[in-house]
Amino acid sequence: MRLFIVPIRFRRRADARDMFGGVGILLENDVARHRADVEALHTFEGTDTMQSLIVGKDITGVSAYKS
Repeated sequence: MRLFIVPIRFRRRADARDMFGGVGILLENDVARHRADVEALHTFEGTDTMQSLIVGKDITGVSAYKS
């Protein structure tokens, strides 16, 4: 689920930043705080590539990488 939600959130926050212009990058603004939250979520839970590799291994039983 996270694999699909986070990219959508990235696009929405970019749209919001563009609508607010320069004010959208100020940390006092909710848009900038949301951006920081999305970045933290992306970093904390791992990149999309790693998530895809893990899910692929669970589904197929075949590892795409060597440990």
